[in-house]
Amino acid sequence: MKRLFIIGNGFDLHHGMKTSYWNFRDYLLETETEILRTMEMFNMFQEDLWSNFEANLANIDVQLMFDYYSDSLVSYADDNWSDRYHHEFQYIIEQDTWYMSYGLISQFVKWICSIDLTTKMSEGIAKCFVEVKDSHYLNFNYTPTLQSLYGIDDEKVLHIHNRVVHERSEIFLGHAVGKPESNLDLDYGDVRTDEAYDSIRQYYATTHKSTAFAIAKNESFFNSPDKYNEIIIMGHSLSDVDLPYIQQITTNLCHENTRWYVSYYSEGEIASHRRSLEKCSISGNKVSFFRLCDL
Repeated sequence: MKRLFIIGNGFDLHHGMKTSYWNFRDYLLETETEILRTMEMFNMFQEDLWSNFEANLANIDVQLMFDYYSDSLVSYADDNWSDRYHHEFQYIIEQDTWYMSYGLISQFVKWICSIDLTTKMSEGIAKCFVEVKDSHYLNFNYTPTLQSLYGIDDEKVLHIHNRVVHERSEIFLGHAVGKPESNLDLDYGDVRTDEAYDSIRQYYATTHKSTAFAIAKNESFFNSPDKYNEIIIMGHSLSDVDLPYIQQITTNLCHENTRWYVSYYSEGEIASHRRSLEKCSISGNKVSFFRLCDL
């Protein structure tokens, strides 16, 4: 019997850790209000920004941003022209996109470092972990909860988006969109807007989470000759940005009788999880659902 556990943020939340994206918002409110202001002002889905944070990093309202700072796009023929107008507009856009990319990711890592690790394990989860010795763990979290709380060996845990060990740790965080939308009403040909749009492109590149790169980097795991009898998903949302990993597991690490056990928090998640699994060619008769609190 070989068993693969897939661990998502709901796992840490289940253990009482304050690891939700709303918790990250609270952290920014205390530490970096300028990053928070910029994120919430220029996101197309402001009300839902923190509920679906990573995906919404691709939903920057570029048109709104350009319009908001349009006063800096002073005509070259304006009587009040100043040399600072050569660079002011693109400097502001560059500054804001830095806040929302490099600045945001840096603060995210610092926030992970500040989170108190849990000291209370779940007996039901612990039992699941020890039932099968030949188990491995694909961990989407940046925290060491598996190792510190349940004593799982590091060699059995793959932190697919890297693990935060200090404030300079590099992580994978972001969306699945490669570039910004192109149907924008911008003043193309003006060197100032062209340079500002370069900052937008850089933002999208910086906040893009390349699942293909992560899979290639961990080829030895995803192309292992071993097959798993059971896949147990604990606390993972199965969002679209992470489905390429699930598809890779389905294709390479399962056999025709592999069973899937998927946790859910609310009843409404079951239908969403089914749709996500179907996208990865996992038929419903191979899937069972459970709640972490019932273990």
